[in-house]
Amino acid sequence: MKKSGVWEEEIKKKKILPGGCSLMTLRSKEGNPYWFRTCDITFDLRREGAGKGIIKKGELIEFEKGKGFESRYEILGISYCSKTTWLLDGMNEAGLCGGLLMLPEGLGKSDNGKEADDGERWEEVMAMEAVTYFLASCKNIEEIISRAKIVEITNIPYGEEILPATVHYHFMDGSGKEVILEAADPGCPGRFRIYQGEEVLGIMTNSPTYDLQKENLVTFLQASVELRGLSGEEREGLTWDGKGISDNRGRKAEEENRFFPGSYTSRDRFLRLALLKALNYSGNHWSKEEILARGISLMNTVREPDNRGILHYRGIVAGEEGKIETVGREDSKTYYLVIYDVREKTCFLQWFDELEWTCYTLRNN
Repeated sequence: MKKSGVWEEEIKKKKILPGGCSLMTLRSKEGNPYWFRTCDITFDLRREGAGKGIIKKGELIEFEKGKGFESRYEILGISYCSKTTWLLDGMNEAGLCGGLLMLPEGLGKSDNGKEADDGERWEEVMAMEAVTYFLASCKNIEEIISRAKIVEITNIPYGEEILPATVHYHFMDGSGKEVILEAADPGCPGRFRIYQGEEVLGIMTNSPTYDLQKENLVTFLQASVELRGLSGEEREGLTWDGKGISDNRGRKAEEENRFFPGSYTSRDRFLRLALLKALNYSGNHWSKEEILARGISLMNTVREPDNRGILHYRGIVAGEEGKIETVGREDSKTYYLVIYDVREKTCFLQWFDELEWTCYTLRNN
């Protein structure tokens, strides 16, 4: 059990918005890739101007940092506010999609003026504009990785305040390749650690960082009594899009759990989606006609009801005199669920107070 740290203190002071969010990718029997995410937060985003955002090919984008540039691609996405540069998630006409989720450990760049390894200065990108930046300039995962190596993420202007860059990013292209970008190293604030290839299981939530989330998953797989002896599904045989997971951990995971996890902590949501994705063969037993409905049923296991903070908290810490308490407990709920079908260039969006889904496409906006 960890001690309460700086981030937990900031949460208590209300200086950081305690967002949640869960993400999962699936691939159909035909090999079509799909990108799902919930957006969980403490207030109705639509009051901030959130909604569908369109950026046209060739449109001049004025970013917070730098001079801006003309978008190489048309982009469809969901904006955090009325600024289309602040995309929470989106997809471009090349078939690249992605989004940001909260990462409490995330760090913006330090003002050290250092240069990239090839002699060029780091390219500064404000954390809330990174999704737009990559979708406007990249057509696939290879191009994102190349750009991410010389990008530094900066902190977030929010009214008169500057909020820390507590976010991380996941992208997937039309071939199904994926990448996770996290800037959480205190030694190199703002610099991305890049997870790619076999490292990426197509699941992402929030804290801890992705490497530790995978360690927690390994711990669960080793300890689970529910998976032990499961007919046809030995624990060692679970895979994610054909990718396995190593049992060799660099450190002991933060907690151990033997049973299917039920809270809305980011650790439990990661485990729930990871297990359900693996046990459903990452979607590849489902046809493209049925995978959206099937995927929604999996995402409903992490879609958060309005629970007045009972199950929505960031973690458990040891307080004074060994007292156990929850940290970051806030009223919250899933404000929208979105699906990107990158082959069809289509987005499906459902707000928390609507029964119907709204469909948007890049061919007919």
